Amino acid sequence: MSRKSWLWWAAAFVVAAGAATYAQVREKIAFAGTFSYAYCPGDDLSGEFTAVTQLVYGVSPVFRYAGLPVLALALAVHLAAARLGGALQGRIVARVLAALLILVYGVRPLGFAVDMVVDRYCFGYWGGWAGAHLLSTVYLPPLVAALCVLAAVRPPRPPRTVPWYGGRRFAVLRRIVLAGAVLAALVLLPAAGGGPVRQVITEGECDGAKGEPAFVCSVRAANREGWSRASDRAIIAIGRHLCERLTNGGRDVMYRTASDRERFDVAPALPAICPRAAQYQEVLAVEEADERRHANDQEIRACRTAMRHRPRIKPARVRDGRLWTDHGVVETWDSPTEEIPDDIPDDLVRAWPGSIGLVVYSDTVTCVRMETYRRRPPVETEGWDKVVELGYRSLTGDIEFRDMGEPVLPDLAFHGKGDYRLRFHYAEPDFDRAGGLQRLLIMIWAGDDEPARTEYEVRARE
Repeated sequence: MSRKSWLWWAAAFVVAAGAATYAQVREKIAFAGTFSYAYCPGDDLSGEFTAVTQLVYGVSPVFRYAGLPVLALALAVHLAAARLGGALQGRIVARVLAALLILVYGVRPLGFAVDMVVDRYCFGYWGGWAGAHLLSTVYLPPLVAALCVLAAVRPPRPPRTVPWYGGRRFAVLRRIVLAGAVLAALVLLPAAGGGPVRQVITEGECDGAKGEPAFVCSVRAANREGWSRASDRAIIAIGRHLCERLTNGGRDVMYRTASDRERFDVAPALPAICPRAAQYQEVLAVEEADERRHANDQEIRACRTAMRHRPRIKPARVRDGRLWTDHGVVETWDSPTEEIPDDIPDDLVRAWPGSIGLVVYSDTVTCVRMETYRRRPPVETEGWDKVVELGYRSLTGDIEFRDMGEPVLPDLAFHGKGDYRLRFHYAEPDFDRAGGLQRLLIMIWAGDDEPARTEYEVRARE
């Protein structure tokens, strides 16, 4: 083996040993990728190979310690083959081991280099300076060592009989020019293509926009401050990239590989530029409509089963309904007074002049039956947890319960302004037997407002 080959082997071992030693003595570095508004194919490329490289790294311990065991194995095989007269076979084994080392450690530096050429904002995707330090101390030394191995096992070339472009004097110059061209590409291309671009789509152009302008407007509207530093070109590039993932891999692949901002801001706007996303949106709308219809039918059937009430006397009118409240209170406002009395009981019904409030469990369906009578109906307490009767004077002829201003039950004031008696029967939700439904029966008839409130005793339900 020539002196030049020994030098290459020595360089490989020095680089790998230095990286392995530094990895043992260095302090742990806090590393976290930051969000960046850029399209970074290199990061995607390295992600595709992560599973393969981690499998090789985990199964074979020779790839640890910056590849030192691989280098030792390659050198031993190369020397043994040379002694036995199989120099070619030794070079092949060394090259295969070096190629495996490049596969394990070289994908991430390659992806980083690609992203720096495509868009300099990808620097944040790789963790900023902490990520660059990790690449330079963990991944780059084994890659350099593998390249040194490939140079060490390269067979010597015969001397040139006719110098090319001036022979040895211009060899160094050619290499300097080539290295300068590569360096210029790495420096200038990000500045030309990755920097901020003027936002050509203004807010005034968003009205009635279609295609790419509509997509950009929708993304910026979802998070105007967050996307203020991103150019229109970068936003469209991210959208095209997500569209490609959606088309090739489906919704699960797209959402699994996308960042939080891409999922919440970009994905909902994709139908404007991605036909596949538009198809998914139509299918999803149909599925959601079917689910809502099915859930609504189930609630109707469950409430019909739960509200099997047999009146003691025939009501003039019977109406069924359902209500759902987020904060557990529905109210009717009929010219309320400026001050709410302090002695209002915190119970099923809270009433004061001009208003009635019903307190029920929130976040579960309340099955409601409203019965209107021409005369006072008999009192019924069996099967209910609370029964409360009160008098109420409607000043406007409106007794309509609302949740956050939106009506949830029909108007109960059947003869307009005047005095009414209302009796509320309430059964708490039974999560074991009734699917969490709660029941509310409201009886209403014409009458005076005295006594103001009556609570009836009920027997505990079994």
